[in-house]
Amino acid sequence: MSLPASVVSVIIPVYNDADGLRRCLVALQQQTYPADRFEVIVVDNASDTPLSPVVDAFPRAQCLRETKQGSYAARNRGIAEARGDVLAFTDADCTPAPAWIGEGVQALHREQADAAAGAVAFTFQGKEPNPWEYYDAQVYLQQEKNVHTLGAASTANLFVTREAIEHFGCFNEDLQSGGDFEFTRRISQGDGTLVYAPAAVVKHPARASFAEILKRDRRVQEGSIILRREAGERIAFPSDVHAYVPTKSIPNPGARPLSMKEKGAAYLIFNARRFMRTYFHIKHALLQRMGYSSLK
Repeated sequence: MSLPASVVSVIIPVYNDADGLRRCLVALQQQTYPADRFEVIVVDNASDTPLSPVVDAFPRAQCLRETKQGSYAARNRGIAEARGDVLAFTDADCTPAPAWIGEGVQALHREQADAAAGAVAFTFQGKEPNPWEYYDAQVYLQQEKNVHTLGAASTANLFVTREAIEHFGCFNEDLQSGGDFEFTRRISQGDGTLVYAPAAVVKHPARASFAEILKRDRRVQEGSIILRREAGERIAFPSDVHAYVPTKSIPNPGARPLSMKEKGAAYLIFNARRFMRTYFHIKHALLQRMGYSSLK
């Protein structure tokens, strides 16, 4: 795949985020990659207010509508309409750097890879992150770590060749969370190659409150267990008593010492995640014992 010949289809699923989408589309207008070598496909995932008026202001972008709820169904709709031999995935709340497309394509070409995960740089509401933002930026969307230790990556910043899509298939659109990890693991654990592309950067706002982090964690925790059930694993009731009681340990997700506020935030988040994990284990263990085959 030669770089000049690479036509790139940028696919953005979006639900009720007109402001974020507008910022993302502005950033895509400023790409250094040749304008005639990429297209932008926005997939409105049945937003309460249609997003086509936002997209219509950007001549290079087109807007599709997917009524099946879920970002992976929306991404698959974008894939079906894409004409590129490289598919670049990002989210409406991300802001790609000017060289984003070019660096992602170069990484695929240089490494002869099937997929490349770009870097996610966090932004904060103020000059310094609040405790919740600090935790979010240290723990989540760690693309380099996830690629090298898990063979997985997030669709907040992911480039995939058309050949890989045809060989490994599309996203599992029945999943509400974890579908990007399942998809990229299909590549890395099969006969494909997933690499990290540090120069292909998107900016992403860190979650700034406990409620925001809790909402995301709830989706991720249950999504993880649903993936395990789909793989045929039997979910057991937690046998360790520590799964049911708070821990006194305070995890430090970063390299520097934590302030008292950051310690408090880390303590709350860590225990909330543990209790959610316990709850979903119990829920799905009960569902299996009662003979329910549905994973919803």
